[in-house]
Amino acid sequence: MILKVMNKQLGLIGLLESFSRKEIEGFTQFISCSYFNTNRHVIELLDVLRRRILHKGLSNSSVQDRVLNLLSGNMSAKKETQKAMLRVRIGILTQLAEQFLVIASLETEAACKNELLYKQLLKRKQFSILNRRINQFRKEADVEIKDIPYYHHQYKAENGILDYFYQSGQWIQQDNLSILNRQLDLYYLLSKMKLHITALSFMEISSQKKYDFSDIEALQHMLNLPFYKEAPLVKIYQAIIELIRLKDYHTYLELLGLLDKYRSQLSDNDMNSAYIVATNFCTHQIKSGKPEYYHQLFELYQMMDDKNLLLEGNFIPIGKLKNIVSVSCRVGVFERAVYFIEKYTSFLRKEIRNNVRNFNLGAIAFYKKDYQTAADYLYQIDNISLSYDTSRRMMLVKSYYEIDKSYKETTVRVFRSMEKFIKEHRQLTSKDKMAYKNFVRILINLYRIRHGVTTTKIKRVREKLENQHVNSDKQWLLEKAGMLSV
Repeated sequence: MILKVMNKQLGLIGLLESFSRKEIEGFTQFISCSYFNTNRHVIELLDVLRRRILHKGLSNSSVQDRVLNLLSGNMSAKKETQKAMLRVRIGILTQLAEQFLVIASLETEAACKNELLYKQLLKRKQFSILNRRINQFRKEADVEIKDIPYYHHQYKAENGILDYFYQSGQWIQQDNLSILNRQLDLYYLLSKMKLHITALSFMEISSQKKYDFSDIEALQHMLNLPFYKEAPLVKIYQAIIELIRLKDYHTYLELLGLLDKYRSQLSDNDMNSAYIVATNFCTHQIKSGKPEYYHQLFELYQMMDDKNLLLEGNFIPIGKLKNIVSVSCRVGVFERAVYFIEKYTSFLRKEIRNNVRNFNLGAIAFYKKDYQTAADYLYQIDNISLSYDTSRRMMLVKSYYEIDKSYKETTVRVFRSMEKFIKEHRQLTSKDKMAYKNFVRILINLYRIRHGVTTTKIKRVREKLENQHVNSDKQWLLEKAGMLSV
């Protein structure tokens, strides 16, 4: 029984902690309205949670203790009865929080709002009001941005309008079936294409992912019909699908051209998604041994910055900022790397902001070949994420290789600790693990050859490196091997 109460409490607390300050204020007013809630104990419960529990950084056990102490003490009943009363109030407050989220979301979900309103007006046979709403909808429908939510809204609204024509007896003189069909088709086609893009992207990440694409193949005839194939978002999605499949430079340029041409008609979300696919294409080319694509990738990040597309909501993903700084350094534009750090660090989560900043400043020092400064920055960093920690370790082992003037067994142990770190992380794919393992093994061989503590010949190590199909930084190792061959 206690565990059941605790689970409900922690679920409610987790939900309320996801609310913004503005949402908490709105929710407080919401449950104070007698139309939605008449239980004053629920209002008291929220007040206690706000003042004493929410955003206090408490552990699960301390939350449980404090909730029981703070809330049960106000109930003049036996302990078991108190727990039952508390469980009821938690349940009511949770339901009210869910109801508040649904009502609040109607402000941004026009399709759902219109659908519900039209049904209620039809049910009450308020045709004159509904007619005014329809005329207003038609005026507002001619907007520039036409994304999937737009077509969903159009379909829902036109479906309500068809019901209006039927129930008001106007369907003999007029109907909107053609418009309704087209809006439904575009909503369906674009939704299917987006899911197809997601499936292709998953397959790029994991070789274990397999999907049946017979459904999208069956839609090709429909996609080739003039009305649908000329829709800007259909063209964009088609280009994205082709780029993921073919990884072709011509398709890459075609996608960028479409993004420029239809910029005013695309949402930021669709623009951002398309640019991510373009950046993934460049990254794939780089991993395939084409370092010239670093310049293409840098230009993409510049474009995204110019169009204010690097932020996702009010934040920038830490992986994205790391990649931007790294690519800027790779092409030697260090002032832009500093610019990106200064501009976007404030858009990181506060608790990781300093660590991410130090990492990226360390990366700049590394690419400038100031290896000691790089190591100094990188040693200041706590764990941020697997991606950051892996990159940090990679830069550190490379810096050790460059710094050491003589052979040190402690450095070799650092190299091997990198290999152990990679081996123990299950989140990494087997391909990535092999790529890092190959890197470390070759690195150790080059380090020993460089300091003359092995009989292994550089020619043999170089041949082994060149024959490796996967290596986390083959180009860097080839450069170091070339210096030892002189």
